[in-house]
Amino acid sequence: MAVRVRWRPVAAALVAAIAVVATGLVAVPSAHALPNNTITGTVTDGDNDVPAAGLEVRLYREPGRVVVANRTTAADGTYAFARHADGSYRLRVADPVSGAFRTEFFADTYAYAQASPVDVAGGATVVRDMTVARPNAVRGTVTDEDTGLPVAGIEVRLYREPGRVVVGNRTTAADGTYQFDQPGPSSYRMRLRDPNGARHRALRRRRLLQPGGADHRGTGPDRDRRSPGRCPDTDQRHRDR
Repeated sequence: MAVRVRWRPVAAALVAAIAVVATGLVAVPSAHALPNNTITGTVTDGDNDVPAAGLEVRLYREPGRVVVANRTTAADGTYAFARHADGSYRLRVADPVSGAFRTEFFADTYAYAQASPVDVAGGATVVRDMTVARPNAVRGTVTDEDTGLPVAGIEVRLYREPGRVVVGNRTTAADGTYQFDQPGPSSYRMRLRDPNGARHRALRRRRLLQPGGADHRGTGPDRDRRSPGRCPDTDQRHRDR
């Protein structure tokens, strides 16, 4: 009987010790849990003022431009980054699937270095709405002046004014179309040239686009904005008839 009496306090002490240790283990994670900081917002199509769905929003942590996570905007244009630590962040929105929108950083800049910081601390919820823009483009269709049919294989050269700076060259597709993406806001002139020389006279009479940095389509004689141009194969000035 004496042996049994001696073991009871020991067993009780062991149980108490285990309970203390277990209690301590449970308390440790709660003491070091990540702050529940949330960065959320809505991405809007700036041209139509409607939600922009399916865009990629990327969260960076500073310093070091560390990629933390990516989200895809929902049908209503919303995104959310939840349960992130205190610190300073940057946001980027891109359209990697269709390319219909420019890649931008919050707020309204195309350069990471100029992005506005998004600072969070203490379990805060910060709302950062963003507006995306479609890239400027110069696009159109080259057609035969006599038949009205598309002309493929024509070299289209885009110049920026002032200074007649060459922006780039394109070759018309089988349907006569061409496109220059994101040339930037400015005034432009275009030159058309047939590498085979078969359409020299027709191209001399071709009226040229001079868009002002927006999206201009020239699919017919009533849609193009006209301006004086240069002869495709010489530097002689000419005015379209």
